[in-house]
Amino acid sequence: MTVNQSRIKIDSSVLPGLDVLSEEERANVLKSIDSLENFSIDRPLASNIKKLNEEEQLYLLQVDASLRIIFDVTSEDRIEILELFRRKTIEYMFRKKAQ
Repeated sequence: MTVNQSRIKIDSSVLPGLDVLSEEERANVLKSIDSLENFSIDRPLASNIKKLNEEEQLYLLQVDASLRIIFDVTSEDRIEILELFRRKTIEYMFRKKAQ
């Protein structure tokens, strides 16, 4: 699946996550993904984007207070949406691991 037939590709593993969101959440996610159309690794990162790994072009996009997206930038300068998750999921996983 692509957004606007663009350089953005959504991995098929993300689609079930989109299906369980409310209409408002889904619209916010798709709007956030669409905003990546002009993303460039050569420009300063927006305040809602963090680089996750220095060796790879892997990034975290904060959609809203709850939802997060992990995406990468390929060598062909394409953006691949890899994961969609709630912030609480990550907090739970790391809290459990620390115990």
